[in-house]
Amino acid sequence: MNKNQIRISAAVVVILAAGVLLLKNLAPQSDGPSSPDANETVSGQETVKVSRPGDSNQNSTDGTAPANAKITAEAADTTLEAELKDWLELPLPDFGPVAGDPSEELHQAIKEAITGALRAKTLEEQAKFYEDFIDSYPLSADAIPMMGRLAATYARMGRFEDARRILNGAKTLAGNDRFVNTVEINMAHLDTVTGNLDRAEETLRGIMARRVPRSLKDPYAVAPQLFTAPYFLAKVYKERKTFAQADQVLRQAGNVALQMTRKNPDVEWLPSYVAGAYSHRINLVLEIDPDDIAGARRLAEELKEQLGDYVGPQGYGNIMMSLNMYERMRAEKKQQK
Repeated sequence: MNKNQIRISAAVVVILAAGVLLLKNLAPQSDGPSSPDANETVSGQETVKVSRPGDSNQNSTDGTAPANAKITAEAADTTLEAELKDWLELPLPDFGPVAGDPSEELHQAIKEAITGALRAKTLEEQAKFYEDFIDSYPLSADAIPMMGRLAATYARMGRFEDARRILNGAKTLAGNDRFVNTVEINMAHLDTVTGNLDRAEETLRGIMARRVPRSLKDPYAVAPQLFTAPYFLAKVYKERKTFAQADQVLRQAGNVALQMTRKNPDVEWLPSYVAGAYSHRINLVLEIDPDDIAGARRLAEELKEQLGDYVGPQGYGNIMMSLNMYERMRAEKKQQK
């Protein structure tokens, strides 16, 4: 990112065992990892409630969509509390099963692993909590979320091959389950991070070409193909500096989400994907040098026109607040020169 730019970051944190994605709160703070509570994510000092599919005004979408934007002065996270931007996690099961439930021990082990990793003071220590859980429950479906978290931690450590190995294991364990799409999107993101853009594009286009069920009851079976894979494909184009292609992909995904929203007004998780597409497009015009603040505001107004009184984290009000902050910070930088 250009030094003179402060962008609205669409960092996506995802929770690995069913597929809830969220974009962080609009605030100048670091991206936080998932908290010990399966329903919450810690963002800096602030705990942000994460809604599940079916909740109204949810901060997260189904298995792969952004739901918040925030401003950050630097692209790279500098605190351990921050997980790698844009890694998807499938949701873990709810904690707190009733006493005597056969899964009580497993749920407790999940909670201890997540809590320990959250409190870890080094990346190595964080990785150890995930590794210990995977070693203890290697064939459990609940190992898939930990594999996703471990892969993100390895990537932050620069252990890219280990991250790829873990994601391959998660893909094998997921089998033909619909959650394999999320694992493969993470694999494509790893390829993007490490510069293998052709393979990343091939993987994402393959996901986008997969059949989408007609029913919208299970968003985890729909969102990866229609929304999340296009978002990550746009990142590939951004890396190639083909910004027009990136915007086209985001616009198409947003249009599909908007049409589905109008056709299915009772499906509460759909509007966040419309807002997510606009948020990504706004990020894009702010990352181009020189940035296009007027274009960003036009997109925000277009979002307001399309979604009306939508009040999700990426709604018009939050985006305008971020843009105003962006302009103030940009003006301050100019004055300091």
